[in-house]
Amino acid sequence: MIIEFSVKNYRSIFDLQTISFLSTSLKSSIDNEQVDKNNIFTESDTSLLKTIGIYGANASGKSNIISALEDFCDAIHDLPSPSSRLGSLNQPFLYQDNPEKTESFFQIILLVNSKKYRYGFTVKANPEKKDDPESSNEIITKEWLFGPKSKNQVKYFVRTDLSVDYHNLEGSENIPSLKYQHSLFLTHAASFDKNICAEIRHIISSYVTVGLSNPNHYYRFHSIRYLENLKLKSTFLHFFNSFGFNFKDIYYKKR
Repeated sequence: MIIEFSVKNYRSIFDLQTISFLSTSLKSSIDNEQVDKNNIFTESDTSLLKTIGIYGANASGKSNIISALEDFCDAIHDLPSPSSRLGSLNQPFLYQDNPEKTESFFQIILLVNSKKYRYGFTVKANPEKKDDPESSNEIITKEWLFGPKSKNQVKYFVRTDLSVDYHNLEGSENIPSLKYQHSLFLTHAASFDKNICAEIRHIISSYVTVGLSNPNHYYRFHSIRYLENLKLKSTFLHFFNSFGFNFKDIYYKKR
């Protein structure tokens, strides 16, 4: 369950930007009480929104913050590899001095088994690439995971370059040293022990779906597929009606 996602120095985003699912104390009017009832729920004393909207002028960065989340999730989904797959994340804001020397920041806060965890990392272009053509184009410079233990939040691991302090991580004795500077320690640790790293990676890989890069025909194909199947059609209608459209039926006509 995502609480918030933050990004900094990525594409058109220079300063830190955060999309948050935390609800405020504001309440809808009496005539619209159903809006709050349908869209706000509480888990582990945290009140969250089921749906949020991002508004802004054209070219103000709305799509880029969603692209950042998509690239972030893709990086976590990928298995450790001898070659870097971080090219999509290493897109710093260009209108600054020496953008190739700056770090891009990504962080997610989420609920796992009703407990709050904070995970993130920074990525930049590899400054040694020119001297070593076989080295990766991008590197992870910092990475961290904080979460609950008893009543207080503790660090499960903190990383700087290839140096990782992970003695608080369950199963740390089973995890070898990190080999590649472009590899995420989260996915590296998840490969060797079924600890919290594996659980977070599974949740982000399996349940966080962005799909911003999918072409329009992908959605058209699946919409028609749902409408052709009576069982799927009821699900399709329910999805639309959850946004308050109150459609009784949908049909299409083949040309």
